[in-house]
Amino acid sequence: MLVGILVLVIFDAPRELFALVIAMLVGLAATMVVTVWWKVSVHTAVAGGVVTILILAFGVALAPLALAIAAIGWSRVRLRDHTVAQTIAGALLGGLAAAVTFGILR
Repeated sequence: MLVGILVLVIFDAPRELFALVIAMLVGLAATMVVTVWWKVSVHTAVAGGVVTILILAFGVALAPLALAIAAIGWSRVRLRDHTVAQTIAGALLGGLAAAVTFGILR
């Protein structure tokens, strides 16, 4: 990740691309910190982050993508890897981390 971020900086990548990479890194770090105490869903955290950034970058027309988060959450519960609360918490944590980080760096 650090090498990738360095390459983005060296080659003057678009600001939104840099913000995207950092936002996803922050979301992953936040999810890992919480998972030490409570097993939140990394799958729904990533989905929540991606959907949030797409909506921030391209507008609310992409809001229906939130259905993908629900589908991923359903699959994690159905596979008995997570509870409903863990999938919801993951989606909210990923979305919040993405919104704050992407919003600041954008």
